[in-house]
Amino acid sequence: MVAEVPLYRDLPAPPADPSAVHAWFAHTPAVAKRDLRKGFPKSLVRQDQDLHSAMQDEQVTLLATSGTTADRLQVIWEWSWWDPQERDAMRLNKLCLEGERATMAGEVGADRGLVDEVAREYSRVADALIEFVRATLTDAA
Repeated sequence: MVAEVPLYRDLPAPPADPSAVHAWFAHTPAVAKRDLRKGFPKSLVRQDQDLHSAMQDEQVTLLATSGTTADRLQVIWEWSWWDPQERDAMRLNKLCLEGERATMAGEVGADRGLVDEVAREYSRVADALIEFVRATLTDAA
């Protein structure tokens, strides 16, 4: 797959042996923002993929970073990856909160029902936030 992406096509092919992948990554040069900007977006799309069609089908959209560390950078945003990973991250945070539940109830003397209610509300707010961001980005595209 590396050879199919123009930005990476000149790199050596990754090894088939999984135990050799770490060494391959160690010798692979880092990609800088200027590398990403050069030829964007076509330099980041596999040769057999149609970015225009993917955008029309709302599978991906083009966004820009905030530019807090340097100039803003355009990126290709893929919903099929972003949405599930964001939900997983929020659920992981929820699990961390649930792990703290006994500590909060035991050490602080908090009411267990109140702690459970906070955990449920956190989960509801996290799901609503994800839906809001997704709708906002879709509307902006």
